[in-house]
Order: sequence, then C-alpha cells, then structure tokens
Amino acid sequence: STTTYTISGTNANGCTNNYLFTLTVNPVANVDPMSVQTVCSGSLLSIIPTSSVPGTTFEWKVLPPSGITGIFDGFGSEILGNPTGNGLFSYSVLGVINGCKSPEQVIGVNILPIPGINPISSRGICTGLPLSINLISPNASTEFNWTATGLSAGAAGYSNGSGNSINSTLTGTGVVAYQVFPTLNGCTGSPATFNVTINGLPNTTLGVTAGASIVCFGNSSFLTIANSQQGVSYEVTQGGTTITSGIGNGNNLNINIPANFLNPGNNSYNVMAVVNGCPGVSLASSPSIQVNTAPSPNNNVTLTNPFACQGSPGQLNILATQQGVTYQAVSGNLNLGNSVTGDGSTKIISIPTNNLIVGANVISVVSSVAGCPSTMLNSKPNLEVRPVPIVNPVNTQGPVCTGNSISYSFTSNP
Repeated sequence: STTTYTISGTNANGCTNNYLFTLTVNPVANVDPMSVQTVCSGSLLSIIPTSSVPGTTFEWKVLPPSGITGIFDGFGSEILGNPTGNGLFSYSVLGVINGCKSPEQVIGVNILPIPGINPISSRGICTGLPLSINLISPNASTEFNWTATGLSAGAAGYSNGSGNSINSTLTGTGVVAYQVFPTLNGCTGSPATFNVTINGLPNTTLGVTAGASIVCFGNSSFLTIANSQQGVSYEVTQGGTTITSGIGNGNNLNINIPANFLNPGNNSYNVMAVVNGCPGVSLASSPSIQVNTAPSPNNNVTLTNPFACQGSPGQLNILATQQGVTYQAVSGNLNLGNSVTGDGSTKIISIPTNNLIVGANVISVVSSVAGCPSTMLNSKPNLEVRPVPIVNPVNTQGPVCTGNSISYSFTSNP
C-alpha cells in the first residue's frame, strides 16, 4: 500500500512550510508448501513453486549434503534438473517480490533407482520343447515386461508378456527376438535383449560308412556321413561314450576315429546328431570296423623231410598258426603250393618241386591278414631237391618165339 505524509515546519517568526512525501509498503512474499517430489534417477525434474502473493519469483539452493548429481542452485519460476543417484535431497526455496524475500521453504525430492536386469544369453531350442527363462534383477521387487518378435516366417509359439519368467513352447523353425524391460516403482531400466533360435530335429536317415571297413591294429580310420546337415554336431559314440565328433557342412563329412578307439576284433559305432537345444538322436546307420592284428613273424616252420626228389612234393609244417592269418610258401618270387589260413593249429603246405632248383632251396613263408602289411616269417628251412635218374631208351628185339630168351642192357643219366 502507498501512504502520503505531510510534514509542517514553523520557525520562531511564526512562518510555516509543509513537505509532502509518499511511502510505499510492499507485501512480504511467501512460498506455498509442497509435498516431497519423486523422480526416477536420470529423468527430468520439474518443480514449479507457487505463492499466494501475485508476481512472486523464486530463488533456490540445494541443501547439503546431497550426493546427487545433475542439480543446481538457481532462480526463476521453474526448478529444472536431471538428478542422478539414489535417495532424498532438498531445495531451500525463497519467494522474492519487489526485493522482499520470504521465509525459507524446504522442498524435498526423492530419487528412485533405475532397476537393472541380469544379462540373458541368446540360445537355441528344439522345436516343440518348452522354453523357460528366469528373469533376475539386482534390485529387489523389480517387475518385468517383455516383447517377442519373430524374425523368421517359420517361427511360432511366442508372445509378449510379464512376470518373473518367460515360459512358452516355440514351434517351427527360425529366430525370435526378445526384449525384457525391468520396472521398479514406476522407473524402467534398459532392456535385456536376446534371440532364441528354434531348431528342427536332425535328419536321422543319413548314411554312415567306414572309410576302411578293415584296418590293422594301431592305425586310425574314419567314418563318412553322407550329405551332413549344416551346423549339426555329429558325435561318434562307442559303448555309450562319445569318442570324437564333427560339425556338418552340407556335404559328406569325414570324422576321424583315433587308433586308441580301434581295438582288435569288430568295433561298432553309433552316431548321434545334435542340434543346439535339441536332444541327440541316433542315425539309423551304425557302421562297424574290423581291426586285425598284424601277423607275428615268430611262427616256427619245419619240413617233414628235409629233402624231396625232383617232381615229388615236399611237406612244409607251420606250427601254432594265428587265427585268420593267411600263409603262403615262397621261394624267391615264386609261390609254392596253395596258401592256408591259420586257426591256431599246425598247417601243412605241399611244396611242389618241379620249378625248384636241384640242390638247396630256401623256403620262406609270407603271412598276411586283411588290412595289415604282409610279414615274412623268421623261420626259413632249406629243402634239398634231389635229381631223379633218367633211363635211356634201348632198341627192342622181337618178336620172339615162346620159350626163347631175350637180353636187354639199360643205361641211365646220371
């Protein structure tokens, strides 16, 4: 309000003079009380103070200690900031009008934390099997919402949702993209994103063959999977234990079988086809590999008779023959007689002498078994071939009469 005052002065002479002046009294501003404001950490804070005195402006200061960043002292009609942190801080707000300031009004602000979510890795799952993913946050009482988007036309069974776990049964084949948003007290954190690849069951009718169906003990071999499926893992098992594996490439796939998994005798193998997220399935074809032991060079070899007349056979005896091993008698590059197959007993080979030299002949025996190199036996007996006498022809006499005598003389060479 404004008041005009008149001051009258009179001196000793009785003279009077008046002085007029005006005094304006401004009202004292005020700040209306406000409840505690709430804002998510990192979000825009806007506080508009009010006053019952029209024309009031405001100035404010952050009261210590705050530990909050993104807030500042200032003046004007709106308090703005981007507070980051967690907990309560306060502003001291003064109303100002015509230079007159109000008493302090404290306005509290509660900063709510932004919830997080533990990372979720992308994964594969077999078509028709249940998908279950638990959602976890480091902030207690966090709630979750998610969106699911099919990235492939063949993917099905997915949906948006909310809760503490994602549970669904995905079908078909393809990729589904998920975004999971954590929310706490109205504050939403950054989403966790991941993909789920829906895999079809592997083809179990692919042919499997052994690279070599018979090998010698100590050597390796391999299995060939015809037209292997791209990205499928093929696990070779023996007796229920996985011994080696390979990844399908869309072509014929060779998987090496190490020598330590090739034991003497018949070795059977099973091939499991495994796709990420699917249980392994056995291929219908189950190959086997026969492993033979290389023949021993230490069999004893004897002759029934150390000599034979030329043209008459000698008899060779091979003692304690090995099961399944073939034995062939030779002299130099010449095979002698028929081969025999060992069965653990002594085997006899009849040695023809027609093509042997007269005199001493070294008789060797070559042993062999399928898949292994041939072995020369250490025992090499000598067969002496003796010459057969040749009777020279004579001139015959005759005919003669009954009762008469006749005389012939014969010679031989040698």
